[in-house]
Amino acid sequence: MPDETSSSPVGWHVWYIIAVLALANVLSSVDRFLLNLLVEPIKADLSISDTQIATLQGVAFVLFYATLGLPIGRLVDNTSRRSILAAGIAVWSVMTAMCGLARGYLGLFLCRVGVGAGEATLYPSCYSMIPDLIPRHMIARATSIFVMGSFIGAGLALIAGGTVIGLIGKAGVLHLPFLGDTAAWRVTFLLVAVPGLLVSLLIMLTVREPARRAAQDGETVASKATLTEVFRFILANRRVLLGIFAGFSALTLFGYGMQAWTPTFLIRTYGWSTSQVGLIYGTIMLVFGPAGALAAGACADFLAARGYKDASLRTALIGCICMIPFAVAAPLAPTPAIALCLLAPLSFFASSPYPLAGTAIQMIAPNRMRGQLTAMFLFVINLVGLGFGPLLIGVLTDYVFANESQLHYSLVGVAIATLPLAAALLATTLRPLRTFFTTMSASGTPTPLTT
Repeated sequence: MPDETSSSPVGWHVWYIIAVLALANVLSSVDRFLLNLLVEPIKADLSISDTQIATLQGVAFVLFYATLGLPIGRLVDNTSRRSILAAGIAVWSVMTAMCGLARGYLGLFLCRVGVGAGEATLYPSCYSMIPDLIPRHMIARATSIFVMGSFIGAGLALIAGGTVIGLIGKAGVLHLPFLGDTAAWRVTFLLVAVPGLLVSLLIMLTVREPARRAAQDGETVASKATLTEVFRFILANRRVLLGIFAGFSALTLFGYGMQAWTPTFLIRTYGWSTSQVGLIYGTIMLVFGPAGALAAGACADFLAARGYKDASLRTALIGCICMIPFAVAAPLAPTPAIALCLLAPLSFFASSPYPLAGTAIQMIAPNRMRGQLTAMFLFVINLVGLGFGPLLIGVLTDYVFANESQLHYSLVGVAIATLPLAAALLATTLRPLRTFFTTMSASGTPTPLTT
């Protein structure tokens, strides 16, 4: 258990665990987003429609990913988080491989459900483990390292998908032992599943379950929180928690919409090929996404060290405000070169708030309900973001502008509607968050992350 008051460096084994958790996040994002750049060969091979593809990208994944997170959150609070995580990685990796073996729409739909079910273990487990590994003043930085894995994975998925699309015309089908002639998109799913199985085994062999810290209000490490107690905690601290939930839901609505439609925007507006978009935009995501996440964590720790009790949320607010001009200008760029120059800082600032949502939840939630509170938070923001972000942009393009070539106006419209709202919600939550910690300190009640 880390000493909150010690300035001694964190041991290498702790950073090793954080690195393994980040690697799991990388693989999660690759398995989740790879489908987005394999749409055309999948449609051609399985003879399915755009609507069916959309359900594979959204409904099949997010409903089970979000909903199963709630019972998994209870398991995280009561059982071994390491074992839950390792099992989840194994499940989503096996189901990713099964995606490559699916022979029809229904089979692929069920496999995507399985991927979502497995990935539902990731964030509740990791968000619960990190505060038990890292001193309080370094939690934002450690969480940023973990969260940046999702942006690395998204970039790698785009690059890998674009590469496969570029090779499909040359390779056609590949002959594999036991499987015979196999389409390149199927081989891609089979290949990306292998690292996940290895990481699952690595976690079981090399990662120990961290000791849980005693938290607030006299609870012991062994105490368990009921669902009723979790809702009572949310109600008692509703000004803080609902502000965080609502603010990050608005941010996620924009973020998932932008991520889903930016490749198509580049193709439709500038006539790029899918392989070009995968390589170039994937590289931007791979470089600037993780950089933004790391910078946000360092900034939050810097502000916290100087007495800002709202450091995590304040830093998220700064990132949100900074991304607004780039989110509006990038889709309106007259040339692809200018668009890319704007997408780079947009990716940087767009990635910066997300680690800080986890940091804020970790600092507020008592240990014994951290997994459940995290699962509820993820349920809300993923249902809003994944469920409605891409859909909102598609509806604007189809029914408001009624022209596929006007996609860039849909992107601008969603940015204008969501980002100022997110900034306002986060800004109005700063004072309640400061009051939360000040009240706890004044009453002599230890904060949730102190020992």
